[in-house]
Amino acid sequence: MQKSKEDKIKIPTILLIEGRPIVQEALKLFLVSDMDMNVQTAKSYKEAIPILKKTTSNHDTKSNKIDLILFDVVWAKGESLEMVQSIKKDFPSIPILVMSTGYDDKLATRVLKLGASGYKSCLASIEQFQEGLLTVLSGRTYISPLVTKQVFADSFQQADMTAHEVLSDREFQILIMIALGKTVGEIGLDLQLSVKTISTYRTRVLEKLNLKNNSQIMQYSVKNSLI
Repeated sequence: MQKSKEDKIKIPTILLIEGRPIVQEALKLFLVSDMDMNVQTAKSYKEAIPILKKTTSNHDTKSNKIDLILFDVVWAKGESLEMVQSIKKDFPSIPILVMSTGYDDKLATRVLKLGASGYKSCLASIEQFQEGLLTVLSGRTYISPLVTKQVFADSFQQADMTAHEVLSDREFQILIMIALGKTVGEIGLDLQLSVKTISTYRTRVLEKLNLKNNSQIMQYSVKNSLI
């Protein structure tokens, strides 16, 4: 009995986590039409969890298996680090390609250290985006050429670190979320941590950056192009 074409050629399935409808549809159209990939979508990581659990627990077929998770750090904002951590903890075998649709790549080193398999720069070309997807799908790591030097420098250059680079990943995440205007209570709900815990992280951020209040956190973040 001859195998069907679908049996012979496994078309990759991408899980696109994107909360902006227009961006989600545009990326889905590109992935399906230009790259001949299957695409499942979710508006948030919370919405993506049932999809991931269903596909990773299905031992009878590989047709719906998620081969790669794709999301944008600009859309995810302060939750991008938490998303990478959660995905690698709950679904460690699924590679993550993080992209940026903004004009800053300051999170590149952090998301890669947390386990992302690739990072697409905000200024990368369509061809580089395609290359990144195929590279990560093949089991390798991809870093956009435009941020390779930055990632390399971040790994070895300690003497000239800016103040926020000494923050832990969680502290940096709290910094960004406060800078975006979220209250301690809102951050606690988002990260499923107590208000007391978030307040402790906030205090550490203020001390390490020599700042006094949330207003100064916002000013610092804007000045250093963190938001």
